[in-house]
Amino acid sequence: MKKKLLQNRPLILLLFISLVFNTRAENAENKIKTLLEVNQQKDKTITGRIYDSNNEPIIGANIVEKGTSNGTVTDNNGDYTLNVGTDALLRVTYIGYLEQEVSTRNRTTINVVLIEDTKTLDELVVVGYGTQKKTNLTGAVDQVTSEVFDNRSMTNVTQGLQGVIPNLNISLADGKPNTSANYQIRGVTSIGQGGSALILIDGVEGDPAMLNPNDIESVSVLKDASSAAIYGARGAFGVVLITTRSSSKDRTSVTYSGNFSVKAPTVVPDMITDAALYAEMFVEAYSAYYDYARTPSTFHKAVPYSQDWYNEMVKRPPGSGKPEVEVGPDGKYQYYANTDWYDLLYKDHTLGTEHNL
Repeated sequence: MKKKLLQNRPLILLLFISLVFNTRAENAENKIKTLLEVNQQKDKTITGRIYDSNNEPIIGANIVEKGTSNGTVTDNNGDYTLNVGTDALLRVTYIGYLEQEVSTRNRTTINVVLIEDTKTLDELVVVGYGTQKKTNLTGAVDQVTSEVFDNRSMTNVTQGLQGVIPNLNISLADGKPNTSANYQIRGVTSIGQGGSALILIDGVEGDPAMLNPNDIESVSVLKDASSAAIYGARGAFGVVLITTRSSSKDRTSVTYSGNFSVKAPTVVPDMITDAALYAEMFVEAYSAYYDYARTPSTFHKAVPYSQDWYNEMVKRPPGSGKPEVEVGPDGKYQYYANTDWYDLLYKDHTLGTEHNL
């Protein structure tokens, strides 16, 4: 058997060489077919333009064939040209806009309108003299955008921020138009002395009540000690940074909004209109405060009080028809009115209109 194999050795070697040659030829043929198919698929040219929602061309938008590194960017007119496969998908992206995917099947011209991503403001947070990505923040910072003011009827920014930012307490001392609100971060900051947060509007200290809510882009609140590292002692009680809207270069936009509102109190307290009952309760509270060692001589340091006046007031209940004002023997006026001051000073509801251009 061994001798037969040795005798046929040249024939076996020839068959082996033939088999290797045929295999390599088939592999080369397959590679050539694959390259030809790829070249045939890359024979489609797509052209088009990328716009924004205002029909303005977007410069530098990225157009990439999905699943490949084949791509291009738009020129100064928003136009692009790209060679892709017959059934390729185009991914169109640009900073601040939502990504879009478009099919090229049976199409050679594709125009795309990109929609602004309203959540991109959440990715950048104003901190001190700059901005940081929200994922990189290490300090206690909260931020809201102009969305909290949209479709809400309000007279100033203070009303719009109440209850919107966690740990930001906003209180008004009274209802005077020129009274500024007190901004407290994380509760009362000092026993006895108080302390309001530092409020900066575009880097300048100011009163938010004087701002138009429609002009605000974002509001950031710096809550921890890092604010003092930037603003010193003035930022010891926290900092509120308000950024207003800025105009866009080479673009003109006109925006109008109008609101009509009806306002009414949610809870109305029960007011005492019987002056004798009010006097009785006032005297009881005053005397109890001083352990019943003294009685008042005036109401709120304004209206004189005496036992004779009270006895006369008891005889004049609401609806008695007796005079509400009399002149005493000494020529001084004596008041016996039962007045519902809440009904005189406040309305059940008010109507309001707001126009912003």
